[in-house]
Amino acid sequence: MKKYGMIVSSVFLLLVLICAARVFSADSKADKIQSEHPISTDFEENLSPSSKEELFKAILKLAVWESETRETLDKTYGYTDDDLEKPGMKYGLESTEELLENALKTKWYEQRMSLFDTTEKCINDWCDSSKIDSSNVLTLYEKGRFSRIISVNDSLETGSGMEAYNAAVFDAEKEWTALPMDIAYALRPKLITAGCEASLVSAMEENYMFTLKSTIQNAENFENRYGVKIVNLDKAKQKLKRLEYSNKPEIPKVGMSTSAACSTKLGPPTRTTRDSGMWSHRTHYFGYMYWERGDQTIFKASYHDGEITDVWDMRNTKASPNPWRRSSSSSSKSSSSFDPDDHDIEAYYEDNRDVYDDYDDAYEGFLNDEVVWDDY
Repeated sequence: MKKYGMIVSSVFLLLVLICAARVFSADSKADKIQSEHPISTDFEENLSPSSKEELFKAILKLAVWESETRETLDKTYGYTDDDLEKPGMKYGLESTEELLENALKTKWYEQRMSLFDTTEKCINDWCDSSKIDSSNVLTLYEKGRFSRIISVNDSLETGSGMEAYNAAVFDAEKEWTALPMDIAYALRPKLITAGCEASLVSAMEENYMFTLKSTIQNAENFENRYGVKIVNLDKAKQKLKRLEYSNKPEIPKVGMSTSAACSTKLGPPTRTTRDSGMWSHRTHYFGYMYWERGDQTIFKASYHDGEITDVWDMRNTKASPNPWRRSSSSSSKSSSSFDPDDHDIEAYYEDNRDVYDDYDDAYEGFLNDEVVWDDY
C-alpha cells in the first residue's frame, strides 16, 4: 500500500513538473513576442486640453492610437474581442490544462486591460482639465463605439460630408451617442452641415417614406443641437406629407377601425353620431360618420364598437337642390362644362399646398375632384 502511494505521488509530481514546464514555455513565448514586437500601452503624447475643441482633437488622437494599438496586440498574440472573457483560474488537473492552454491568452488579456485603463485615465484627466463631464465619452468608449469617431473623421478628411454625417448620426434620446457628431461639427462645421443637407436630398430622391421620415428626424436633431438652419428640411417635410398622403387609403372600408377611417384621403369626418346600448352584459357604442363638401354628403360609414360595419360612397352623386340655394348652383358641374373662370383654383391650391407640388398639379387635381367645385 505504501509502495502504491509512492507511485501515485511520483506520477503526480511528474505531472506538476510537466505542467510547470509548459507554463514556463508559454510565459517564455509571451516574453519573446513582447521582446521581438514591443507594444506599449502607454499614450505617450503629452496633451492637456483646456477647451471643448482641444478636448475633441485630443479624443480623436486617442481613438486612433487606441484602435491601432488594439489591432497590433490582437494580430501579434492571435486573439480577438471574442476571446476577451478573462481566463479561468481553477484548481485540479483539468483546470491546469486550461491554464496551460490560456497562458499566452492571459498575457494578451493583461495588455488589453492595460490599454483599456490607459484610455480611460486619459479621458478622465482630459475632461477634468477641460471642465467637461467625462461620462458620455467613457460610455461611448466602453460600448466599443470609438470606431465611429475614426470613421467619421476619415470621411471628413476625404471631403465626404454626407458619408461622415451618416456615420455620425446620433440618437437624440441618448446624449453619449452624439459625441462623434459633436467632434465632427467642432472640427468641420461647414462640411458636416453640407452632409446633412445632402442626406435629405438623397432621401427625397429615394422616395421611400420610412427612410425620409428617419432622415428628417435626424436633420431636426442636428438643427436643434447645433443651432443651424437646414435649408432642405422644410422641403423634405413637404415631400413626406405628399408621400404620407399618397399612401393613405382612398376611402374608409368595412372592417377598418374608426381611427383609421379618419386617416384616409377623405380626411377626418365632418361630423359623427354616437349612440350606446346594453346587450350581452356590456355596453356597445355605434353610430355614423359623415364626410361632407359644402351642403353635400359625399361619404357615409356606420360603425360599431370602433369598427366600420358599412359604407356608402356618394362622391359621384349629384347634389340635390336645396331650398336656400339657387337651382343653377346647387348641383355639381360636369367636366364637360368646367369653366376655370367660375372657380378660385388659386385658393384651392393654397389650401392644399401639402398635397400638390405646384399650381399645375393643383389645377389637375381640382379638375378631377368635382366634389370640391362648389366650395371654390
